Amino acid sequence: MLEQEGVRLGIGGGLLLAATATCVATGITGAGATAAVFAVATLLFRVVRKYGALLLAVTGWALATGFGVNELGQLTFRGPDLVRLLVIVAGAIALGRRAPAAP
Repeated sequence: MLEQEGVRLGIGGGLLLAATATCVATGITGAGATAAVFAVATLLFRVVRKYGALLLAVTGWALATGFGVNELGQLTFRGPDLVRLLVIVAGAIALGRRAPAAP
């Protein structure tokens, strides 16, 4: 079942949620929470295709910004928030797998 892209994306989303919840429960905030969520996302980029990696990148950014940097899931779009988004999207583009070539 793990050979299916959708299954890997679902597991990846769950892992990002778990990383965020762990940071919130242990009191890790700000740069520490962002680094933890981004580290998990970066590992996931290698097992999904580029479009899936971009989806996980935006999800990871939203979780890190909404819960690691801000409180109660509030998303903000100021300079540092957009820099975080740019960094994680660049990682997704660089590390996401290419789709297999058509026969």
